[in-house]
Amino acid sequence: MNAAGKQEIWVSDLYFYATQWPQLNLQQFVNNTLISIDGQPALNVLLQWAIDNEFESKDPGSRFNRVLDSHYQQRVGTIFPLPDNTTQTYVFQDANGNQRSVVVDWKVDVLKTVTFDSSCSNAFSDASVKIADSLDTPLERRNMMRERYPAMKAKKHAMRRDNHLLFESKQQQKPSIQTFNLTSQVVVTRIYDFEPADSADFLNTFDSLMDYAQDANIPYMILDLRGNGGGSICLGYQLINRLMHERHPEGDYDVVEGDLMGALFTAGATQMSYHDLFGMGFFSDQSGNRVTNLNWYNNARLLTRGGATSNYSQPVHHACKYKDYPTDWVFKKVLVVTDGLCGSTCAVVSTHLADLDHVDTLVVGGIHGQKQQYFSFPGGQVMGYSTLLQYGQALGLLNSPLMPRAFPNGAQQSFTFLEIYPWTILNSEDASVKRAAAASLDDPRLTTPLEFVFDPADFRLDQWNFADDDDIELWNMVVPFFQQNPPKL
Repeated sequence: MNAAGKQEIWVSDLYFYATQWPQLNLQQFVNNTLISIDGQPALNVLLQWAIDNEFESKDPGSRFNRVLDSHYQQRVGTIFPLPDNTTQTYVFQDANGNQRSVVVDWKVDVLKTVTFDSSCSNAFSDASVKIADSLDTPLERRNMMRERYPAMKAKKHAMRRDNHLLFESKQQQKPSIQTFNLTSQVVVTRIYDFEPADSADFLNTFDSLMDYAQDANIPYMILDLRGNGGGSICLGYQLINRLMHERHPEGDYDVVEGDLMGALFTAGATQMSYHDLFGMGFFSDQSGNRVTNLNWYNNARLLTRGGATSNYSQPVHHACKYKDYPTDWVFKKVLVVTDGLCGSTCAVVSTHLADLDHVDTLVVGGIHGQKQQYFSFPGGQVMGYSTLLQYGQALGLLNSPLMPRAFPNGAQQSFTFLEIYPWTILNSEDASVKRAAAASLDDPRLTTPLEFVFDPADFRLDQWNFADDDDIELWNMVVPFFQQNPPKL
């Protein structure tokens, strides 16, 4: 926001890709405002592109955040269309009102393992094409992607940020979880994803924070989930179990019925243990007891989703394992911070905390003056193709005509076969008790999947894309929301 209260795009830093145009000296535009793109107001161009091309979230503000994060400048060719022109003209304005323009070429990067269609590069000059043929290992490719995409960029622990660091997961190059002591009254848990190299290490890191908070009698915690795309659904439930001391925090799911799902569940009922997805007892009923037959699947309900009517199973829960609470510490208040791009397991965790545990939510970025959802797509609903093949092979169904075939070009695909429902808003100690109470009141939230629910954040900060060494600045901006009651959006 500028002094006049208008939203604007301000250039705060340059990323790796700027080095590919050294002749342009793009550093001169840092701390400038981006006024226009190809003669059109920059804000309008980016927002319209977000609405037309971003599908990670249904919320326009979250789509806008993703565009600013990287997707407008760096377009994955398997997802987004090629640019209409080979160049773009940007107009910047400095603090004194002076405007300067720069013409930038689009560039194409191709990994060695990808077949590159030369006709695609003909739209660009030969000098614009860079073939990353030295990237031979997945680790090298992942590191390159982190450099090129700010959202994946490896964290640079600035000195003033490290001064607050308490604990972090150790079993991977980029920690999935870090914890910080912000003040004598506030700690921060920063979770980048729920797919650590070692789940036990992840949980031990969080347990250490809980012990620390209990010993120091710290009443407040910021749970920073910006950019968290999810991961293990059970890890998310285990975090809730530790944070809020809920014995059964699992969500309500149902399964979209079909010939393939029926064959997998029928075969799995006799061939797999309850530890496996299609094994008998993997799911539990609404009382928390593991299912012992397929009645929950066979007694179908006819439901309509997006205009299509299909058979769906009875509600079940994902039965995860939990340990006894490591501490009896409960924070006085927890505040969840996201950028609207909190997806999958992250969406499940944040909505559970907001609806069941009355945790306030705060979203950064988005569109000024508009309500914005704090999560994107729900979690625990999809299965990757490779995982489906593994189950098919284990159950003797790999060659069945029901099994989908891979795309000729090897493209990855996932299948949505579960849907999760929103959490109820009743006040009770245990999620299963709340579900039963909501059912007795015919709570309408139990009949609409989370995918179709708009749940805006309680609070919002217009600032967006804080650099890693600005985390402390952001968290200090969040602290007043613990003590005050600003007008909610």
